[in-house]
Order: sequence, then C-alpha cells, then structure tokens
Amino acid sequence: MIKLLSPITSFEAAVKVISAGADEIYCGVRVPDIRYEGLATRPFWCNLPTYKELKRVVRYAHDHDVDTIVTTEFPFMTEALEKKIERHVRSYVESGVDAIIASDIGILLMMKELEFDIPIYASTYLASMNYEAVDFLTKLGVKRVILERHLALDEIREIVQRSHDVETEVFVHGPGCSNINVACYGCGNLFKALKGELLDVRSLKIISLCRDTYDICDVDGDERKKITNAPILDAYSWCSLCRLQDLAKTGVTGFKIVGRCLTADFQEGATKIYRELLDLIESSQTKLFKERLKCIRGGKEVLPGGVLPREFCERKRCYYSHFFHAPYKIPVSQLTTE
Repeated sequence: MIKLLSPITSFEAAVKVISAGADEIYCGVRVPDIRYEGLATRPFWCNLPTYKELKRVVRYAHDHDVDTIVTTEFPFMTEALEKKIERHVRSYVESGVDAIIASDIGILLMMKELEFDIPIYASTYLASMNYEAVDFLTKLGVKRVILERHLALDEIREIVQRSHDVETEVFVHGPGCSNINVACYGCGNLFKALKGELLDVRSLKIISLCRDTYDICDVDGDERKKITNAPILDAYSWCSLCRLQDLAKTGVTGFKIVGRCLTADFQEGATKIYRELLDLIESSQTKLFKERLKCIRGGKEVLPGGVLPREFCERKRCYYSHFFHAPYKIPVSQLTTE
C-alpha cells in the first residue's frame, strides 16, 4: 500500500486533507529566535505558527490514524544554530510527531546523538539520486529517504530494488525546483530585499527567482532586441497523474504532494484527486483508472490551484520525464500564478 502524503500549514488544512484521504501529513513549525530568510526556512506562512498548534494537529491526526511528519529544513548546521535547532527538534518530539525530516547531515547526526526514539527521514535537500547515496544514509540510521525529483523512473526503480532496509518517497504534484534540491538562496535574497514585508501567498513567485519570467534579448553592440519573455529557471508546477501506475510499480513507499506554501484548498484538492486515482490503482481497476484519467485530462474539470490538466500535458510538465525537455520554451499562462 503506497502512502499519500499531503502538506499542511494550519490545523484547518490538516482537517481538510485528512478528510480528503491523506495517509500522512507533513509540515514545519516556525523556529523561535531565527530570522526567516531563504529557502532553508521558507516564508513564515508556509509553516505552522507554534508548537501548540502542532500538538493540536498531531492529536487530531492520531485520532484519525494519520501520521504527522515534520521537517527541520535547515540545509546546514553551525555552532550558532546548534542549540536553537536542538530545542526545535526537542519541541517536535514533545509534540508527539511520528517522524522528523533531516535536511542536513549535521542535523541528522545531532538527532542520533540525542537518541530520540523517533524515525529520521532524509530530506530531498540531501540530494539522493542513486543507490550509493541511499545506502550511505541508511547506514546513518535513516528510515526513509525522499528521493531527488530529477530522477527517471528506471533510476527510482533501481534504488528501490537495491534498498531493502529503508523506505523511499517521491514527489508527485506541485511546485518544482529548477535545480538539484540542495542549498538555494535565491528566494532569501529577494525576501530580504523586500524587508520581510507580508506578502499574499498568491504572490509567492515575486520572491522566487526561479518562478519569475525574464526578457530574453539578442544583443548586438549597443542594440538590444527582445526575443521573448520566459521562465528560464523553470520551477513551475509539475504533475504525475499520467505516471502514477508506473510510479506505483517502482515499489516506492510514498507519494508526496508539494505545496506547503499554497492554500488549504489546493492541499485538499490535490489530495482528493490523487487519493481517488491511487485507490483505483491499488484495487487493480485499470480500466476505470484510465477512464477517470482521460476525463481529467480532457479539461472538463480544474486541477487544484486553478490549473487545467492540459496546462501540464501541453507543456510536458511531467515528473520523471526526460531531464532535458526544456518546457520553458512553451509559453506559460496560469502556471505563473504559483
């Protein structure tokens, strides 16, 4: 049975995604006394505001047989951060969470030294792209590895087949990344430039260099001719609806929906659609799965986030497709809203 993991940013969102069929929920909590800059810690609206709300979420989730996973999200460890992050992790454990995602080897080793009786998961920040990387993390005591999103299906399958002592997890839907998921500071630089002012979640692309568009020009001496405007860093949304059957056959443990910085309606809607199709796969209702997928792709209904299925299909925004397909060459429309 493949687990469906859904993002949350509030207790209300947790109620929605659990009702929609999430097997596990994942979130972060804003760390006291640490200034929030950069992808490492995300804008404050992407996290639960307090540990008190986390405890409330955990209680509700457990009452509905759903696990709660939390992330540390710092891609590095320094002496100045160590005590604060240790207190942060202790607060997670005291809240009763079911697992903690470590985003850095230093944090992972710190958690092992503290000997918490709780599973440690390896974040995609650790860039696990082959069996050797997964094996290394397994020997450090990691119980689940979140694989890098730029892998091909065959590579995922090989990792799963050779990794017998660890669970594996893959992304299936939501905002992407234009690079390998390690330390990116583009978002933080712009957020700092904006002096931390409160931005509407729908304006997230304003503070993300990889989600903005750029003028492409032909320069000849002092003359500059604009050719087009395109998201050349290309970190817009991706989809796996058409690849769910193939992903299921790889043997991965979990399908993760991305979107902690998006709305509760997106989180709920994405969970519903993937829950429905995943249930059809697991019950071997292949014909019904294909019919439902065809209906969804036909554009008769809107996907979570207000994006039509053809927005993904026409632009070939399929997770785990060929690495060099360069979808940014095709103009974007609604995808720019994320």
